[in-house]
Amino acid sequence: MNSDDAFDQLPPLLVLYSRIAPSQKRAEVPDRSSVSNDHVWLKRRNALAGSVTSASGGYHAIYLGDQWDASRRLTLTFGVRADLSVLSGRPPYVAAVDSTFGVRTDAVPSGMVAWSPRVGFNYRLSSDGDSPVQVRGGAGLFAGRAPLFWLFGGFSAYGLAQRTLQCGSLPSDAGAPPAFGTDSRTPPIACAGGQTFGAATTGEIDVLDPQLRLPQTLRVTLAADAQLPFGVVGTIEGLYTRARSALFFSPMNLREPVATDRRGRAMYGTVSAAGTAAPRRVSSQLGDVISVTNQARDYAYDVTLELRRESRVADLATSFSYGRTRDVQSPRTLSALLIDNWRFARPVAGLQTDLALGTSDFDQPVRVRASGTLHSPWRRFATALSFFYVGGSGFPFTYVAGGAQGRGDLNADGAAGNDPIYIPRSAFDTAEVRFGGTPADVAAQQTALERFVEDVGCLRSQRGRIMSRNSCRAPWMSLTNLALRQSLPSVREQAWALELQLFNLLNLLNPRWGRVQMPTGTVLASSSQIPLLAQVGATGGQDAQPIYRFDPALRRYDYDNYDTYYQIQLAARYTF
Repeated sequence: MNSDDAFDQLPPLLVLYSRIAPSQKRAEVPDRSSVSNDHVWLKRRNALAGSVTSASGGYHAIYLGDQWDASRRLTLTFGVRADLSVLSGRPPYVAAVDSTFGVRTDAVPSGMVAWSPRVGFNYRLSSDGDSPVQVRGGAGLFAGRAPLFWLFGGFSAYGLAQRTLQCGSLPSDAGAPPAFGTDSRTPPIACAGGQTFGAATTGEIDVLDPQLRLPQTLRVTLAADAQLPFGVVGTIEGLYTRARSALFFSPMNLREPVATDRRGRAMYGTVSAAGTAAPRRVSSQLGDVISVTNQARDYAYDVTLELRRESRVADLATSFSYGRTRDVQSPRTLSALLIDNWRFARPVAGLQTDLALGTSDFDQPVRVRASGTLHSPWRRFATALSFFYVGGSGFPFTYVAGGAQGRGDLNADGAAGNDPIYIPRSAFDTAEVRFGGTPADVAAQQTALERFVEDVGCLRSQRGRIMSRNSCRAPWMSLTNLALRQSLPSVREQAWALELQLFNLLNLLNPRWGRVQMPTGTVLASSSQIPLLAQVGATGGQDAQPIYRFDPALRRYDYDNYDTYYQIQLAARYTF
């Protein structure tokens, strides 16, 4: 089996339009922009003129497998899959990154074959073909489709397209505006006096390890199926997953921590009295440089017990699962700018290079499922009533510091919103936590935070230390759906059916049931890091500490979300 997938051409990442009054007599000249008398256009382009880069290539895969009946009881399956990604395009070369870090931004992982062998077995305790018990299992390496969205970071973010040159008559301008030209293909890149872009760029630069391996996991499973009394079939299955090559996002342009704060947090820079952070860069000419490499520490395990029974009256199934998931980072598909996968993948209080495992954002220890279909005794114009219930542990999360205008970067690494908070022994002790505002405001915040921490077990148990990653968990989550299907008369092998579907039946029965409670401020699509304290400043001195504001009216959980409310859907199905 061979398949080729062409890489789509990237669209413009940024189109900026602004109007400048002619009376100001100045022009802002971004990198390779087209400029008219009173308009400015900015459009990212390719290696020399922005960052719209065509990344072409192909993805190829082949699988060979066979099944061998070793005996009347034992069946073995063997297979091997080979995946090959080829990138013919290359990101732009940034000399400053090469000279500073010794890595090339135009290098891409291409041409490496990911081999994925696997083996499985099925053993029946009886050789008559109708064994009441069978044991099955297998082990192998598995690689999915290449995560091209993440790899495109190297093609779309290389720092050069965000520089802006401002020409005009103001004191802050670099020089007089250039002469107007009508050819948009050759826009001016310098002011009238020759002033042009400086060497510095604060734009994000993403660097792909040329030896980067695409994500691949080892999976081992063992299961047993048995015929139980009353026609029930039982299954118990265990699954273990271990990452052989997972992606790891880390910042390169940060110096080693200069110190630790009073709570033991590694400090990568300084925090001003206004609460804004200044990271210490390896190169002051560069901004964030995000490296994409591999790590192989993530793992997960899961044990499931399932019971099911089928009959003319009803088909029923129920299962219980227990498992844990541990990983170094839990990246989301947020944007082609890989800084998001670094800062939102995990909260950090220690070293950025630390590969310590933590509770994954996707960890759900307990899951319960129940489903079934009740069949009508009549077969002509049959009626069926189906239900589905799924319940499980709530998602894990970490309380972090927030803040407006760049505040909330407690470790000064240049990323706000990913720093876990310190849980004070007492909110009334200013040596433990400080609040801003009037004395009355401070007193109200102290009382509210003390009550909030005392009422939340995961916070109460961590008083006196920085909270651990994903050490809090949302309440149990439940969902119950119901569907009623009615068959209608068919005409010449063309069948019709009506179906009434109820989503979140419990909420329909009682408005207080079926609520999906999430911590206030949750944005699950991006992160499990929930802002709790808003930084407004910092104290001075070597033993500085953040100054916060806490909303006394903050609720622990909010159920005003799409999944909380019931929905009713009426559908017609036509089969021909």
